[in-house]
Formats: sequence, structure tokens, C-alpha cells
Amino acid sequence: MASNIVVMLAIIARLAYRASGTANESVAAYHTLCAVVNIARGEPTTPEDTEGAAISQEITLLTELNITVADDDFYNQDFKEDPNNKITEANWVKHRAAWHTAKEQIAGNKLEAHGLKITRPLNSHARQTAAVVINRTLEMALERREDYKPLKKTEVEEALLTALYGPTKSLSQTAGESFGETGANACSAPGAAAAKPGMSLISDMVCVCSSTSGSNNADECLGAAGASACVYTNQNSAHTCAAQLLDGCPTAGKTKVSAAAIQATIGAFITGLKDKGGSSQAKNLILGTKNAATCDGAANPGCVKYKASGGGEMTIPWLTKLQEAADKLKTAKVQKARNMAALTEIRQLRSIAIQEYLKALKGDQSQLQKIAGDQAADPKKKEPDSNKHQSEDDCKDPCKWDETAAEKDKR
Repeated sequence: MASNIVVMLAIIARLAYRASGTANESVAAYHTLCAVVNIARGEPTTPEDTEGAAISQEITLLTELNITVADDDFYNQDFKEDPNNKITEANWVKHRAAWHTAKEQIAGNKLEAHGLKITRPLNSHARQTAAVVINRTLEMALERREDYKPLKKTEVEEALLTALYGPTKSLSQTAGESFGETGANACSAPGAAAAKPGMSLISDMVCVCSSTSGSNNADECLGAAGASACVYTNQNSAHTCAAQLLDGCPTAGKTKVSAAAIQATIGAFITGLKDKGGSSQAKNLILGTKNAATCDGAANPGCVKYKASGGGEMTIPWLTKLQEAADKLKTAKVQKARNMAALTEIRQLRSIAIQEYLKALKGDQSQLQKIAGDQAADPKKKEPDSNKHQSEDDCKDPCKWDETAAEKDKR
């Protein structure tokens, strides 16, 4: 991905060089902004969110197993919602509907998971043990689910579209949204009246490609006359020029946008922002015409002035939104790892619950059969405990006193 971005920036740099022999003129500024526009119109590489649905499925199964092995007093309750008898106990509120559904499926012999048909085990010590263990696994799974956070690709897309078009996230002709009410408002340094440079990428493109009369039809940026005049008189004239500038941006298809790609593009923009060879730009941060000191898209066209000398910190709204998109992509990558870890642990808890459920299905008989089998194979295994009792008073259940035994030490 990073190599693709480097190639794209190199292509744009060559185009700018061919169009103008002087660094930081309008055409170079246009292609600098085009690189950013391609990112803003790209496809964010937000990780796919597959864990949310999987975690919900595991929690549902644990809830089903939980009710399946519950004690009879609890299981035999009616879990239907009763509007005349609202129960507010926390667990009842959280799980009543799931318990009701699971119980109906058990009754209809319809509950299956992981190749198992889930049925209600007979009452036994094994079922009682399973009830305790499965209840705890459900509690732990619910706690672990709190670490899951959904991955929202739309948030990244919205930040990128806001960078491109302004707060409406689409091309608008309302003043103050995609474009300024005047070129002075859109292209001048902050601090002068309502000046707000960087309100959108598309607004800045009109600033650097406009001319005094608008008769150039953006040919300084496009390399040939465009279809419409390009002068930043107001939001309407800017809107007229904007579409052809977007269409004129060189592109190699829809860019896959990662946090690294955004950071590389921001770095390239900042590198091309200031031409130290221009006396005016030695004092100001201006993108566009080399020696401009004033930018307004009309009388002083061909540039956008982001910061005047001594004007404090430079703030570019669309640049802030780009950084926001990069930060969200970084956060999504970290959260993806957390979501995967939560799902893995919940699946481990589900495996424990299934093992306990299978033990409950077998009941206590298998344990009794094992004890009986061990004793049949080696009767002496029980003798030491029985032979400790040397009088009828000491001999307690399960041992029995045999007064007629031939050997006195084995009565």
C-alpha cells in the first residue's frame, strides 16, 4: 500500500514539473491538492467486523446451555413476558427472552449447536455441577463481551468526505459549506473578517486555479482550457469551476486508503506548501503563486493563504479531518485485535460449557459404574478402609459389621 502511494505521488510530481518550470506555481499546487483529493475519494481499509456476530452467537449458545442444565425450580418457570407481572431483577431482564426461546426449542427438540442436539439432562449431581460451571462461563463471557467495540467504516468515510466537500460531505452551493461566500473568505489567511482557508479541498482547488477575469477556464491547472470560467467571485462561481477541477485530477483508480497512506499524503502536501525562493512566501504559508502576499481568488488569484507571518498556529479544516480519518483507521486496527481476543476467549468458555453439558447428559451413572468396575477388578481397594473398624460401634455406613466372619480383623 505504501509503495502505491509513493508511485502515485511521483506521477503527480512529474505532471506538475511538465506543466510548469517554476516550483509552487498554480499547476504544481493543483496537483499537490489532487494527491490529497485521491485519498479523500478513496476506499478506507477499515478492518472487517466479523467478531460482533460471532460473539452474539456464542453468548446465545451459552445462555441456552445455561437454562438447559438449570435446577427444576428455575427451569419450570414460565418465561413468557407478563405485562401484569413485571420482574425487574437484572438477570431476568437481560436473559428472559433468550431463556424463553431456548426452553421452547428444547421442548420442540429443535436446539442444535456444534453437531449436538441440545436436550435437558436428567437431574443428577453432574447436572448440578454443570449448572454452576456453565452459569459462571456465561457471566465471564458477558464480561468479556464488554471489550468488543464495533468497527465503523462509515466514520472514516465521513471524515474523508468532510475533508473533500466540507461539513455537508457532498458538493454544496450554500455559502460556508463547500465554498466561501467570497474568494477573500475562502482563500485569505485566517483572522481577516470571515476568512476560512482550507474549508474544503475543493474550495482550495478553486483558489489555486482561479484567474482575475475567470477567462482562463482553469487552463493554468488543467493544461488546456476547461469547460467553465474559473474565478472565485462567490460560492456559485466556485461551484461552476469545481467539477472540472475534480475531473482533471490524475488518478490510477480508487485508492485503498490506510492510515500510512494518509500520513504520506499529508507529508507531501506540507512539503510542497512553502516555496522558500519566493520573498512573500518566506513570511507566509501559501500554496500556489510563487510571490503572492495576498490571495482572494479574484483580484489576487492562483493561491490560498493558510497562515500569515506571525499569525499563530496553522489550522486547515480539511487537513484536520484527514488526520481524524488516519487516527480512526489506527484505532480500528487496534480494536480489531481486541475484538479477536475477546472472541477467542469467549469460544474457550463455550468449549468448557459444552464439556460440562456433556457430563451432565451422562449423569452420575457413569461415575458409579467406574467405581464398581474398579472394585470388581481389585476388591482389596475397599478393604483397607473397612478393616480399620475393629468394633461394631466404630463400623459405620457404608461398611457393615459381620459378627460371623472367620477372621476377626475382617469383620
